[in-house]
Amino acid sequence: METSGQESRGGLRPAPSRARCFSIPLAVMLVTSLGSVARAEVYKFDFGSDDSALQDGFTRVTPKSLFEGAAEFGWVAGSKLEVRAKARTAYEDSSRGATPPPCWTCPLSEDAVVSDQPAEFAAKVAPGKYRAWVLCGLSYPYRNQYFDFDVTSGAVTKRVQFEESYQFRHVFLDVDAGSGEARLRFAPRSLFAVCGVVLWQETHEARIQSEVLKPLRQIID
Repeated sequence: METSGQESRGGLRPAPSRARCFSIPLAVMLVTSLGSVARAEVYKFDFGSDDSALQDGFTRVTPKSLFEGAAEFGWVAGSKLEVRAKARTAYEDSSRGATPPPCWTCPLSEDAVVSDQPAEFAAKVAPGKYRAWVLCGLSYPYRNQYFDFDVTSGAVTKRVQFEESYQFRHVFLDVDAGSGEARLRFAPRSLFAVCGVVLWQETHEARIQSEVLKPLRQIID
């Protein structure tokens, strides 16, 4: 008589079910798939220093973060970059008593990378079409300084201009990352100042605007 089990001291042992045989590989496949989807949704970068505050859920990028070797993100080497940081989260004392600060900040907007030289930021991403939100400006006091620079992705360039400090500009760009790399170039006519970048695939536009950008803009604007 044929059986589908295997013989043991206690008799026949049932063969493992096909569901059990495939449960572990299937779980691995599902985790891998879900991880890939999550990775492709949004990339958030906070430009600052090792000591400045980091926005929750963002990845820290300092002038020392270079896009070379196995690095997943960073600055293309060759530019002189500096960080200017000033948190403004409370009323300030003045001759008139407690007054609001010249601008309110969050960890993302309280620090910025500043330079008078062209610079390029790059990040490895899942290949595809992306939207980029670039937060430009700074809370650090600059007097008699006019900021004038271009932010470029591919063939699309946006010009940013503001006088002195305590101002922020929101730049939106389409980014073609079909090669698996997203790149943003900053070209100053005087100085550029950039606080951070958010990248997301176009299909997630509504969710990113609602869950990520809107809460930040309520503080920054």
